[in-house]
Amino acid sequence: MRTIIFDLSDVLIKGLEGVEFSLASYLNLPVEQVFDELFKFDYREFWLSHITESELFTRLIAHHRWDISQEKLKEIIYANFYEIPGTRQLILDLKSRHKLILLSVNSREWATYFENTYNYEYLFENTHYSYEIGHTKREPQSFQYILKKYQLNPENVLLVDDSTRNILVANGVGIAGIKFINADQTRRELEQRKLL
Repeated sequence: MRTIIFDLSDVLIKGLEGVEFSLASYLNLPVEQVFDELFKFDYREFWLSHITESELFTRLIAHHRWDISQEKLKEIIYANFYEIPGTRQLILDLKSRHKLILLSVNSREWATYFENTYNYEYLFENTHYSYEIGHTKREPQSFQYILKKYQLNPENVLLVDDSTRNILVANGVGIAGIKFINADQTRRELEQRKLL
């Protein structure tokens, strides 16, 4: 039995990545420009729920001088939140063999929306969000929190995450990682490790 920590955004549910196409089309701006403006923005206060979704949208619009209402921005972003094919079944296949923990960088508002819409909490023994633990996965404290809370040996823990940066941070506290590209690729890597 091994503990596997799963990311949420862009692993089980599509996150912000991809929003740039619809947003650029609406704003009549180059996709590359909107991508840079979206992903170079500092979301830390939002991920820790120090600001609300409304405040985040106000800041994004004002900072980039986008000609868009909060309501339309929310509509475009939420339209990009969909379940990634194959991941739910992969998690179900792992569930009987391993302890599964969700560790997600998400605000209270988005986490609540995801839980209510996709009903995935039963897939995991425990779920933890950045706004609850006070750290994002860019900080080793997020992984140390999980290790300490469940008294885990990092050698027996695996992270599945779409972010190379997050995996490197986890590596720094002794947790190995698989970079999620899609469910089939991740399944193959888990099989190679004899975890499936």
